[in-house]
Amino acid sequence: MKIETFKIKGMHCASCASIIEKTLGKVEGVESIKVNSGTEKARIFFDSSKTNPEILSKHIEPLGYSLMTDVDHSSMTASEMGMSEDEHKEHLGINQSKKEKLLEIKSMRNKLISLVPIVIISIFVMSWDIFAQFSMVSEMSFFWSEFFHHLLPILATYTLFVVGQPYLFGLYRFFRYGKANMDTLIGLGTLVAFIYSFVISAFEESLSSFINVNQSYYDVVIVVITFITLGKYLEAQSKLKTKAAFILYFYTTAQNCSECEKQGLALSALRDKYPELRVYSFDFSTDLSAVKSMLQIYKIQDTKLPALVIDDNVLTGFHGIDELEARIKESFKLQEIKPKGVVD
Repeated sequence: MKIETFKIKGMHCASCASIIEKTLGKVEGVESIKVNSGTEKARIFFDSSKTNPEILSKHIEPLGYSLMTDVDHSSMTASEMGMSEDEHKEHLGINQSKKEKLLEIKSMRNKLISLVPIVIISIFVMSWDIFAQFSMVSEMSFFWSEFFHHLLPILATYTLFVVGQPYLFGLYRFFRYGKANMDTLIGLGTLVAFIYSFVISAFEESLSSFINVNQSYYDVVIVVITFITLGKYLEAQSKLKTKAAFILYFYTTAQNCSECEKQGLALSALRDKYPELRVYSFDFSTDLSAVKSMLQIYKIQDTKLPALVIDDNVLTGFHGIDELEARIKESFKLQEIKPKGVVD
């Protein structure tokens, strides 16, 4: 049995976490699973003789998610593979998640920029209709009424089927696999509004005697998708900017290492000063594959202990508390907790 934590691609709400937990919880060999929607990570306790990360990922890929492993257990170093350190990290997939997230954010930003004039027109038409009902403005002229009557369907089509693809895909997953999340509801609501508006526009003369064919919802489709997408964009940016404040500390107990002891005391004092900071300690002499993989990735040798990893930067030898404090403030923007009675 083993416990591993995986980054999950495709998550964006609490419903996603629930779907993944229920789906993977039924896989043979999985004893327990806990998914955190905030960090987009899953902690899975499973029997490695019955299942593995690749199998688990295949179970959730049809639902739009996938497990991402941060560490490749290859024994080849960057020099052995003829790569630079950055190329080696990219090969191992260490930066893959962040790069994909940046591409996703860039795509969302471009779509939002394209929606700016569209949503302005939609809000203008909606507002004019509302004000006209209360006699605050005059009725829109026939020319402009017909112009917007034919323009809004085109704008709504682009908004729903280009920008709103993730929501339509969420609706598809619901009908295909019976799994619903926030995208399902948005996709269902906007698609129904679009189809209703299209029907009354296409068969205006035939339906005019039964319903009010002047009341379409193209503008609603545009506004809803725009603001939901804006919310997702801001959330994605916020998650990307938020860094987990942690230090990896490598030491040894197999030999007399006085600097390792001093480094441990300095880190303890630093952690007391900054409660948000997490320090993960690893004994160099421990015979664990996970520790060996990290030592390989960060090129840490027993002659360079103690060693620290702060924001992907490797520091070897002893480093005092003042230097470490400056580094974590720059990397993680932590706030110092002052003792009671101490004021600036």
